[in-house]
Amino acid sequence: MPFTFDQLRRGLERAEFVPYFQPVVDLRSGGLHGFEVLARWERPHSGLIGPDVFVPCLERHGLINNLTATLLIQAFAAVRACRATSVWLSTSRPRSCTTRSCRHWSS
Repeated sequence: MPFTFDQLRRGLERAEFVPYFQPVVDLRSGGLHGFEVLARWERPHSGLIGPDVFVPCLERHGLINNLTATLLIQAFAAVRACRATSVWLSTSRPRSCTTRSCRHWSS
């Protein structure tokens, strides 16, 4: 499904591209090492769109760096929010933070 430059630009401007956090776990200790930030597009009338669909379009239209900047800003904001609410990692039990709220991740 190809997207136009304007559709992609609007999605970026409206913060429809959101980070999803994939935990990176140390297999030896079982402790959480960090998170990989994955992109998803939450389009209001189309639902959740995976990167396999929108990344080639962003690249084709020269907007991939805009996506990177948007995701970094949102990811750093999520980290600040999780630290501010004392949900950030202080143990080896995995927890994750979403951009919408901080919540524990079941292990």
